[in-house]
Amino acid sequence: MFLCTQEAIKIMKAQDPRGGRIINNGSISAHAPRPRSVAYTATKHAVTGLTKSTALDAAGITSPAARSISATPRPR
Repeated sequence: MFLCTQEAIKIMKAQDPRGGRIINNGSISAHAPRPRSVAYTATKHAVTGLTKSTALDAAGITSPAARSISATPRPR
C-alpha cells in the first residue's frame, strides 16, 4: 500500500491539472478490535495511519477532505 501511494503521489504531481484522490480501504477493527485478531488489527491501524499521514504530506496535491473511512456491512 505504501509503494502504491508513493507512485500515486508522483503521478498526481506530474499531471496537468495536478491532483487526485487516493482511497485506502481500512476496517472497523482499527477502532474496535476483536479478540484473537492482533495481526489483522495492527494492519488496519497501519492503513489508518498511512492515510492520515499521506493527507498531511500531500496537502495541496490531494483532496483536502482526504481521511480514513471505515465501512462495515449491515446485518441482514
